[in-house]
Amino acid sequence: MKTTDLNDEFLLALHNRAERKSDLINKIAEVLKIEKEAAYRRVSGKVSFSIREMGIIAKTFSISLDDLLYNIPGHLWMPVFLGSPAKQDSIKVLGNWINNTLLLMREICKHPTEAGLVLDSLPILFCINSPQLLKFMLFKWGHYFISAEEYFKFSEWKLPTVFRDLKERIKELKFNRIFYIWDPCIIPDLVSEIIYFRQMNIITPEEIETIRLELKELIGRMER
Repeated sequence: MKTTDLNDEFLLALHNRAERKSDLINKIAEVLKIEKEAAYRRVSGKVSFSIREMGIIAKTFSISLDDLLYNIPGHLWMPVFLGSPAKQDSIKVLGNWINNTLLLMREICKHPTEAGLVLDSLPILFCINSPQLLKFMLFKWGHYFISAEEYFKFSEWKLPTVFRDLKERIKELKFNRIFYIWDPCIIPDLVSEIIYFRQMNIITPEEIETIRLELKELIGRMER
């Protein structure tokens, strides 16, 4: 059986971005500053792209190498964000990233596992039992990255479908042990953000009080 590798997945993604092979060859030759013959060999799969070339082309064609790596059987790894997603795609990107991470963690949990995370912001994992806090964390993402009208009124914003079953899916994960390394500014920074949203009249005092109580309960659980 033929093994699928990153270059194969990358080529497939490239061909899906262009209607004609000749256009793709011309664009790659232009972007990489190489001869058309050299571009043709790469597009035809006769020569593999280097990692540097993939990086340059992926940025030009808006291809996520993270997503491609998830499609390769046998690969288990945790992706990172290397830049801000396009506004119109950002909430979808976040949803996809969370879904892929949960699939990865479910696979890992099939074996005796210890996990560790280094954090500089409150993770979604910690918010699943705090409905308003979870909503705020996701709303905040949309407000910062999308800036559409729907992200200027917290009370009217509805949780996207992709996030609604997070609690049940996360509960399925069973680790032997998990440890976290926290930036000490996580909670103070979150409080500052909530205050900012109140000053902008995006969130009401009643909603802030609900989030405050949920955050207090969350910190209590963490201390216990």
